[in-house]
Amino acid sequence: MSSTSDFSTEYWVYFFVLLSALAFIDRYAISKNSLKLKANLYSVIFWMISAIFCCLFLKFLSFQKLVLQDHSTDFLTAYLIELSLSIDNIFVFIMIFERLKISEKKQHLILKIGIISAVVMRLLMILFAMQLIQKFTAIFYIFGLILIISAIHIIVSSILVNYRYNLEINKPPFYQKYFVKCKSDKFFTKIDGKTMPTINLLALILIEKADILFAVDSIPAVLSVTKDSFIAFTSNILSIAFLRSLFFCVAHSVQHYTYLKHGIVLILGFIGIKLILLPQHILIPKTFSLSFILVVMIGSIIISKIKQTPNDKKSS
Repeated sequence: MSSTSDFSTEYWVYFFVLLSALAFIDRYAISKNSLKLKANLYSVIFWMISAIFCCLFLKFLSFQKLVLQDHSTDFLTAYLIELSLSIDNIFVFIMIFERLKISEKKQHLILKIGIISAVVMRLLMILFAMQLIQKFTAIFYIFGLILIISAIHIIVSSILVNYRYNLEINKPPFYQKYFVKCKSDKFFTKIDGKTMPTINLLALILIEKADILFAVDSIPAVLSVTKDSFIAFTSNILSIAFLRSLFFCVAHSVQHYTYLKHGIVLILGFIGIKLILLPQHILIPKTFSLSFILVVMIGSIIISKIKQTPNDKKSS
């Protein structure tokens, strides 16, 4: 791991121990009653504070000359990028759960499983991407194009989503032959002595599939900020660690913030251009990147709030 990082193996071990401790505290002390909004809100705040402390710790390591360079700005920028992309995840999760009519209790379990698998998957993807960067500089062009295409896809899909939903609303679901509805919250149920997969399992499969697709966006985006695998991984994981809690905090109102998607499109487009410019040795200052992402995220939220209709404000 250290070959693509400024941090030795010990730091990786420390981080996994810290991550396990934070997850334990969150699970058994903060969000013990995860069905309550207040518990999920406290969980989000807890993980955000943890990320801030990690950022300050990186600054401390640099100040003490324990690492070669200051990685705190890279960490914060990568963290904010992943956080903004996580909001797009939430839009998709809402559609999956509403479409399949998954109970809130089961939504919690499905998202927990999704986050655990995401930690393993993103570690492997980041390390693989780091190896590609070392061997093929031209990979930055591919990563940049992926992000620009993703931005265009968000624009197109947001236009077509209502049309597609109206077109399919009266169509029998394609999964009806393979997945059965179940009153209980099980992934499998027995019908006439035969074990059958339920709609809950389909929801889990679709959530895992969505996370793979989002990782294809987020990994290149993070690598536009840092080529250090430790910073890329830690910022990525800390930003998705509270995705379950964030989902239940904002799921009831996030759809009213229509300009959030516009902000995500701008961020993806900006990062895509930044990646394409890297092989040409045209570097965009880190402080400008961080400022741009902050302004776009905050600006899209403010504009969405201003543009809300009276009905949206009542429902949110």
